[in-house]
Formats: sequence, C-alpha cells, structure tokens
Amino acid sequence: MGIVYCAACEGKCSDVLDNCPHCGHPISGKAVNDKRPVPSKSVTDRKLDQIFTVIDKGDPEPMHRSWNPAAARVLSFFIPGLGQIYRGKIGMGLVWLFFTIMGYLAIIPGIILHLGCIYDAGRED
Repeated sequence: MGIVYCAACEGKCSDVLDNCPHCGHPISGKAVNDKRPVPSKSVTDRKLDQIFTVIDKGDPEPMHRSWNPAAARVLSFFIPGLGQIYRGKIGMGLVWLFFTIMGYLAIIPGIILHLGCIYDAGRED
C-alpha cells in the first residue's frame, strides 16, 4: 500500500482508493515517495475560506445607527423638529416644527406636541 497525490487537489491518498477522499477526483498513478510537499489545506477548506471571505466583506455592523437618540431628543427640546432633521428625516422635522409652533398659539396643544416631538426624535424606527 503506497501513497499517491491527487492530480486535482494534491492531497495525500492511498493508492488502493479509486477516488480522492478530499475532492472526489479519480486517482490514477503509482505510489510516490512521501517527500513531496503537501498543501496545507484541502480543496474543501480552501472553498470554505473563500465563502467566509465573501461573508466577512459584508457590513461589519449592519445594525449600527449613525445618530444618537439622546442628542436627537436634546435638539428637539430646544427647537421642535431639529432632532428629526438631525436623524435625516428633514420632511418629518419640518412638519413637527410647523405643527408645534401652531400648537403653541393655543399653549396647551403646543406643549403636548413639543413633548411628542421630543419623544419621536429619539425613537427607534
């Protein structure tokens, strides 16, 4: 019983096998001296490395938000709608600003709208 090297993956195989146990390629040839360098990884390991490399190239923090909820609320406390604008929701921020100013003309609705605006500025979507 001797050692042969697969022509496809260069993996060590027994000469009594019909197919390479690493890649399934048919084995042909005589037993060779065992001093030939053997690759460090099989074809399967190399393919897994390629798959994980592709996966690792994705966004490292897909759920990372680019705004701070506390900062958005503080901004909306001073100017209604500014927290929404800070979050990138410019239209929503302008709507909150308009309706809060209109609500302050009647005092109580303005305070309620302002508190709602502050809450909405730091809310997760």
